This record gives sequence, C-alpha cells and structure tokens, in this order.
Amino acid sequence: MIQEKYNINPYKILEKYYKNNIKTKEILISHGKSVYKKALEIIEISKIKNIDLKFLENACILHDIGVLNINAPKIFCFGKRPYIEHGILGAEILRKEGLDKIALI
Repeated sequence: MIQEKYNINPYKILEKYYKNNIKTKEILISHGKSVYKKALEIIEISKIKNIDLKFLENACILHDIGVLNINAPKIFCFGKRPYIEHGILGAEILRKEGLDKIALI
C-alpha cells in the first residue's frame, strides 16, 4: 500500500518540474489558488463537513501539473503532446511523487 504524503509542499513540487519555466509555474500557482478559493466557496454553500483542507489545497495547486509536456504556447508550454492529455501526464507525475490520491483528481 502506498502511503499518501500529507505534509507536502506543493510549491516545491512545482519548482522541481517548472524551475526552467517560471511563467508557467506562476500561472499554475495563480490558477491553483483560484481553484482552491472556489472550492472553499462551494464547501461553505453546501455545508459539507469533515473536509481535509490541506489535502484540498495541495490538490488544487497541483491539479494541472501535467501541462509541462503539452503544446500550449499561450501558457508558455512548448511540448509535443496535445492539451487534452495534461490530466494523464499530471497523474503520472503525481504518482511518481507518491501522491496517488491527488493523481486521481
């Protein structure tokens, strides 16, 4: 059984993969924070309880990590894979980091 790392720093993980692509890293962080803010709004409206907010925040920050190797010049990604594959590519990266639960998102 793979242990999920709950005390992770999602920004360090992004830095590891995007150290040579600062613009995309900044876009991912900004977008991830926006997604987290929206998720918190949904939680408040729905009155869902017992949410692991740290897990949620980490997942929001890392959910688009797979854009690394896609072709999306508007977000400064110049890989060869189509954008639609970024979720699959991201899941592979997250599993490699031992973040199997986040990889499902």
